[in-house]
Amino acid sequence: MRGDAPLGRSSDTPAPHLRPGGAAEIGGEIAAGVAGRDLGNVLWRQDKLDEALELFDRALSIDDGHFLAVFNRGMLLADLGRLDDAIASYRRARKLEPKNGMVALYLGEALRRKGDPNEAIPLLQESLTLHADAFLAHRALGAIFAGQGRNSEAADAFRNAAASKPDDALVQVLLGEALLKCHETAAAEEAFRKAVELQADNAHAHCGLALALRENGKYAEALVAMKRGHELGVKQPNWAFPSAEWLQEAEQLAELESRLPSILQHELTPESAEARLRYAVMSSNKRMPRDAARLYAGAFTSNPGLADDYQAQHRYNAARAAAAAARCETVPSDNLSDAERSGLRRQALDWLSAELTAWTKHLEQNPKLKHTDLARLLRRWQQEPDLASLREPAAQANLPTEERKAWQKLWVDVENLRKRAQG
Repeated sequence: MRGDAPLGRSSDTPAPHLRPGGAAEIGGEIAAGVAGRDLGNVLWRQDKLDEALELFDRALSIDDGHFLAVFNRGMLLADLGRLDDAIASYRRARKLEPKNGMVALYLGEALRRKGDPNEAIPLLQESLTLHADAFLAHRALGAIFAGQGRNSEAADAFRNAAASKPDDALVQVLLGEALLKCHETAAAEEAFRKAVELQADNAHAHCGLALALRENGKYAEALVAMKRGHELGVKQPNWAFPSAEWLQEAEQLAELESRLPSILQHELTPESAEARLRYAVMSSNKRMPRDAARLYAGAFTSNPGLADDYQAQHRYNAARAAAAAARCETVPSDNLSDAERSGLRRQALDWLSAELTAWTKHLEQNPKLKHTDLARLLRRWQQEPDLASLREPAAQANLPTEERKAWQKLWVDVENLRKRAQG
């Protein structure tokens, strides 16, 4: 559900053609050039882009070193989608005023749109030090980081953008999406709720809220939000999201939720391994990790192929549940014995070790492929809060010696594979 619009002429970023000094600062001998530039701005605001560009070019033929004409021409070219020409104009403007934050901002954004994040990022960061528009700079940085899978950095950037402009619904949606990818589901729900509050007819916000509610185990509420999102989305001519499928899934999950208590009380038995797996995910989302771990184990026993599908990461999610259950802070009433906690930790270790073996084999069998996605996935392992009690040295110190050594070896192996995948 991405909608991060490019920078350019908009209600919140007017063309910066009005600046102290005006025509007087460049002298009467080029007044005709200034008039052409200013008329170009007028035509631009009237969406007469080609005519405006012609007038900017005429103004620059009279004074090719006038900063505002060069800069505004770059923004107009960006509006026309002529990114290479826009970038060339911005580079000219940057030579004229090297310390202008808005030039750094718009050049960085144009490079982002062109697909050159490596040059765009330092320019956008520089624009912030030069006191350019913080909202636009942070939003553009967030878009880059999100596209690179740098989800934590994307969330930070969108959070900063939201702080600069709290009433922008779009950036709240983008923040929610980034937070979901960081598994900060409560914060994601809050961001999407804020977006809905700001713009009640925003289909993306409602659909995003539904996804966040689902991740927080609130399936009935998620169904309501998804119905609204789908209803709004299909009315849009360019709606390209499979919201009908999302709605159908939300309906199925709401139905499953009504049966979950009977499943957990062993009054009903899941009809298949796949159903058991869905109940496992549901239990995990409802912060019932012990039940989730048990259901995952049952699903894998009934259908080992579910565990072996490492691309789906079922085993990884099962390990998260087992680790959380062993920590036993989520459900104090479980009253687990030390032996039960040890068994859950062993199960988590076995599942993660099997996942790591599968991913290692995948990398070795596909040496010509880029594996940056795998590197990001393993970085997620290294940052996952549910695994912190089995990953952080202070927490490992409380484990029995042999178990501590096994976990230490696992995390060394994870880091080694991540480096290989990163290349």
